[in-house]
Amino acid sequence: MSKRKKLWSLMFVVLLAFSLMLTGCGGNGQSSSGSDSDEVLDYPNRPITAICPWSAGGSSDIAFRAYMSYMSQELGVDINVQNITGGDGDVGYSAALAAEPDGYTLVMVNYDILSNEAKGITDTSYKDFAMINMFTIQDVTLVTHADYGWKTFEDFRQAALAAKEKGETLKIGVTGFWLHAAGMMAKEAGISDAVTLVPFSGSSDQVAELLGKHVHAVTTSTTAVLPHLQSGTMITLGTMGTERDPDFPDVPTFREMGYDVVIAGFRAVATHKDVDPAILEILREAGKKAYDNPEFQKWADDAKAYQVYLDHEETVKYMENLAPKV
Repeated sequence: MSKRKKLWSLMFVVLLAFSLMLTGCGGNGQSSSGSDSDEVLDYPNRPITAICPWSAGGSSDIAFRAYMSYMSQELGVDINVQNITGGDGDVGYSAALAAEPDGYTLVMVNYDILSNEAKGITDTSYKDFAMINMFTIQDVTLVTHADYGWKTFEDFRQAALAAKEKGETLKIGVTGFWLHAAGMMAKEAGISDAVTLVPFSGSSDQVAELLGKHVHAVTTSTTAVLPHLQSGTMITLGTMGTERDPDFPDVPTFREMGYDVVIAGFRAVATHKDVDPAILEILREAGKKAYDNPEFQKWADDAKAYQVYLDHEETVKYMENLAPKV
């Protein structure tokens, strides 16, 4: 046999042996243990942490915990909600970004992810996150204690102006972006110097202070005060939506009353932008199924959570449209 034929024969044996080796390893050149593909397919295999940047018991916390319980069912693992508060949500956002981008840390993002960046108090942006989906959009409302005796926003406005004449102000409890809602409302109504905006760490604190009549009103969502509205302890003086709430048809919008104040709060689920796309797909599928779950829909209807589903692309577009207006 010539040297050239011997060389080709040797090369053929080597190639055949290498081919058999690959077949024994699954045909993809990787062992079955530790491959990226297998890690993704095994997700999730342990509990997930979900960060709520607002205090326990508030409207965002209530809505987020409920929605996470249905996502947990779809994913087949526990989702443990942690309240990491401060900085108008920025402390929680920062904690989510500091976690390993492995899909085991989720975070609820809302309007403050836009307003904090616009105010220049943080470099954290919604662009640092991969959106899963949006699940609620709630109009902001102005709520007061029934004992104050104000039946309309005009009653409240006149009381604020009367307090100003005495060198005093009415106190409005605010938290997060609801501060901006209250500020917009006060400016439009000509009472900016007749009210004091009192900040709180979450809507549960707002509600407690209003119940104790330590503040005169709060800007908040319906979910946070629903039991007190139903009992008559509190009343809504106006909604900042584009139209009246069908569940409270007697409450006028501020626009109806002649004040151009339209503002709503959204809640969306997100994770670090560097999370594997295959994991994101699993989370997004679970998010959609959780939203479509009839039990979640019933809960949201009963809680007046005003459920709205936007997928990850629609959520980003929604935020992009809002961001320049902050």
